[in-house]
Amino acid sequence: MDGVGIDKATLIGNSMGGGIAWAVAILFPERVNRLVLIDCVPPDVLGQVKNESFRMLVAIKDIPFLPYLIFTGGSKSSLRRILRECVSNIDLITPELVNRQYQLSRTQGSSWVLYSTFRNAERALEFRGRLSPIRHPTLLLWGEEDQVFPPSVGKSLHQEIEGSIFHVIVKSGHIPMWETPDEVNQAILSFLKNSSE
Repeated sequence: MDGVGIDKATLIGNSMGGGIAWAVAILFPERVNRLVLIDCVPPDVLGQVKNESFRMLVAIKDIPFLPYLIFTGGSKSSLRRILRECVSNIDLITPELVNRQYQLSRTQGSSWVLYSTFRNAERALEFRGRLSPIRHPTLLLWGEEDQVFPPSVGKSLHQEIEGSIFHVIVKSGHIPMWETPDEVNQAILSFLKNSSE
């Protein structure tokens, strides 16, 4: 934000991006106007993740470099399976989408970034029980059929962040802004219009 001259902003993030947003709100509250957290990671990310692919990674996380080998050796079929776990409507996972995501996953350094993020996920535990001081207007949007972090995770975050709004997006999974963009955009615009900075 300093680099582009922004003193204060409304932060919107999905999944890990939502986790970054709430962490910024805790560490630098004066820099945040409002929060929109979309199916975001909770502080106990590794303990709360529910989909099969990530649960398998959690089970093997302490075996040296095995998770890294899985990140680097992923096939298109394994990527397709993970993407299908992230949506309610699996017809959205087209061969073109899988090919594009596969090519992005082959970008130099991307496997190491994913591995490093996963290996350091437990550091988010430092924030467990620390979300309650967030006093910014906060909207929690959650896909009704999120297999990664089910709505119960969002409800817990909603209870911890005083005054937050919890809105369930029907017929949507972990990435509702892609799967049901009209409903997500309407919820965000309504929140921004009706909440003070």
